[in-house]
Amino acid sequence: MNAATEKMTNLEWLTQIGLKAIDYTEEPKGTGEKGPSWEDRCAAIASIECPACKAYCELLVWGDYRDNTEAFKILCSYIAKILHYAAEEKIQRQKFNLEAFCLKLAKMAVFYNLRPRLKGERTAQGQLNFFGITEVNADTYGKRYKYLSYMAENILEGFMEEIDFYVNEYRKELTRSRR
Repeated sequence: MNAATEKMTNLEWLTQIGLKAIDYTEEPKGTGEKGPSWEDRCAAIASIECPACKAYCELLVWGDYRDNTEAFKILCSYIAKILHYAAEEKIQRQKFNLEAFCLKLAKMAVFYNLRPRLKGERTAQGQLNFFGITEVNADTYGKRYKYLSYMAENILEGFMEEIDFYVNEYRKELTRSRR
């Protein structure tokens, strides 16, 4: 690896691969190192063991943030199950479908994690309305359910660490195989 490549974070390295994969025959001038290809990007993502983490990595790398993709569905379902389990333990009585509520919260957390600027532009009630969360108002959400959003954010932060670990391992293996 050259010095510029070594300074990149693992996620930056993963997202930069596609820019170098246009010409398959040329080697980078001056380094003697073959540039990584789109196959390397796919293999790095495939090395991640957790399906939800892999889905999150796909969203970050390929940039397809639409809520109708399979990766978005896998990620939100995984987070929603964890939130539902935690909410069932803490919340005694509710007059709505807690499982559906947790799925909406998971979608909201993933959406705003991928678009952090948009979160600051909306009020709490606006965020809830945007995701069809009509079960509670902003005040009730802030007092009784906000911890679920924090949990979802922590899950996504954990996924970032896991992505970093697996991509780093893949980069090391790639470097060893090219020597």
